[in-house]
Amino acid sequence: MDRCGRAAHARPTGDTFAVTVQKPFQAGAIPAAMLRHANALRPHLARSILFSARIGLDRARAAADAPEVVGLPAAVLGANGRPLAANALFEALMPAVAVERRTRIGLADRRADSGTRSVPVRSTEGAAAVIAHLIPVRRSAFDVFVGAASVLLLAPVAARGPVDARVLEGLFDLTPAETQLCRVIGDGRLTLPETARTLSISYITARVHLRAIFDKTGTARQAELVGLLSAMLP
Repeated sequence: MDRCGRAAHARPTGDTFAVTVQKPFQAGAIPAAMLRHANALRPHLARSILFSARIGLDRARAAADAPEVVGLPAAVLGANGRPLAANALFEALMPAVAVERRTRIGLADRRADSGTRSVPVRSTEGAAAVIAHLIPVRRSAFDVFVGAASVLLLAPVAARGPVDARVLEGLFDLTPAETQLCRVIGDGRLTLPETARTLSISYITARVHLRAIFDKTGTARQAELVGLLSAMLP
């Protein structure tokens, strides 16, 4: 730690984590005794940062692996657009469909590499046509030290039907009850009271589950939730 109270450590993600201790500017530089005491804490801070990052990376890998059980290539991306984790199906499509550019991951088809949420990607000799879906991650289940920002799904054009429950649980850390409600609401045809009757639960219970789903998916209204789930399918 330097005289300004700054310490930096590299993380497994390749980023640098900085710890800053601030004091009034008028008080001057940090006294040497306090600096020695702070530096004694530095190894403990470094271990905490390392453990937190690795726990978060494990969650990112689990989120990327969840879509693989239903045959969907997926990668978890950081705020800088670089992959934190990818499943085997996604890696198999590199570089035919997805490529690592200098600053981020992108699509090999540059006309499709527009940065929009859902975009068709043309077939090539090495891969069939897919729909690339960029799904924002705004939920508490991702560790703050990892900074996961989105999930990139590559859905086959022929795919149809509701989102698989295992994918919902893996991506958004939903409980079985929340997943069940989410799948019914995601169809976009029923109101919440109608959904509650369909699932044979009370309206109050349905509201509790829905609030939890909103928090975990980063949405605020049913229309947003339906749009998010629709983006996971072509």
